[in-house]
Amino acid sequence: MTSLDANAVFGETEEEILYDGNWEAGRDRCIKSTNHAEYIDIPEDDKFEELLPEAYNTKDISSLIRHMSNLTGKVKVGKLRCTGFVQAIRQVIFPEGICTMCKGNHSGRGFILTVTTALHVVTEATAAEMELSWHQGGCPHQLTVRLCRIVEPDKDCKEKDWCAAEFIINEKRETVAKLKENLVKFQELQGELYRDYKNKKGDQLVIIVSHPHGGPKKLSYCPSFRERKILNYVREEQEGCRYSYDAPTCRGTSGAPVFILGQPLCGYGYWLGHPHIHSRWQASKAIGHSSLGYDHIDTE
Repeated sequence: MTSLDANAVFGETEEEILYDGNWEAGRDRCIKSTNHAEYIDIPEDDKFEELLPEAYNTKDISSLIRHMSNLTGKVKVGKLRCTGFVQAIRQVIFPEGICTMCKGNHSGRGFILTVTTALHVVTEATAAEMELSWHQGGCPHQLTVRLCRIVEPDKDCKEKDWCAAEFIINEKRETVAKLKENLVKFQELQGELYRDYKNKKGDQLVIIVSHPHGGPKKLSYCPSFRERKILNYVREEQEGCRYSYDAPTCRGTSGAPVFILGQPLCGYGYWLGHPHIHSRWQASKAIGHSSLGYDHIDTE
C-alpha cells in the first residue's frame, strides 16, 4: 500500500499485490478479515433484488447496482490489482501502424473504453489491462481491454487519487454494445435517484462495487457517509470534495466506483469535474476515504 502523505494522516491506498498470483493468499493475510463476511456476492444472473436491507430494496436502487456492477472490472498492472469503472465508450477507427500513444498495434475498427481508476496504481504503468465479466439477459459476457493511455489525472494535490484512462479493444462489437446498454441505463438511474432522494432527510446510502484482493467482484455498503470535506471549487456550481465512510473495503478496492444516494453528481467529464472512486483506508479511524470528486451545487 502507498501512503499519500508522510504522516499517513489520510491512511493508505488499497491496491493488492499478488506475490504468488493467488488472490486467496492476500485475502488470508488481510488485517481486515472481519470485513469479508460483510461483502455481498454479485449474483450470477440478473436478479439483484433483495441484496440490501428492506429500506433500500427498491427497483431503481437494485437496477442501479446491477448496471454499476456490470461496468466494474478488475485492473491488472503486473502484480498489482485494483478496480476500475467504465465511464464512457466510443467506437473509433485506429490508423494503420504503431500507435503513437501506447506503441501497440491496434489498427482498424475498435472501441475505446474510458475507465476511472486509482492514479497511484496506473500512473507509471507501461502495460495494463482490465477484465470485465457480467451476466445480462441470462447470458455471461466477458471483455479484456488493454491500457492505451492516461488521459486525465488528478495529481496536483495529495488529496487526489483519481484518473481517467483509455483502454482499447479491436473486437467483440456485440459484447461492447451490451456493455454500453448498461452505461446508458446507469446514467439514467443516477439522475432518477438523485431527483427522488435529493430532498429527503436522513441517511445517504453509500454503495461500493469492487474486486477485494483481486478476487471475485463484491458489493459493500453502509447506511450513510461519515464526513464530506470540501477541497476546492470548479466554477461556481461545482464543489471538489472527498467523502469518508464505513463501507467495508480491502486491498484491491482502490479505484472502485462510490455511489452515494442523493449525491448531486456533476456527471462524468474530466474537463467539468468527475465522480468519486475509493482511494484508501485510515486505520486510526477505521474509515475509508474516496478520491477527490465533484458535486453539483444545487441552488434550486
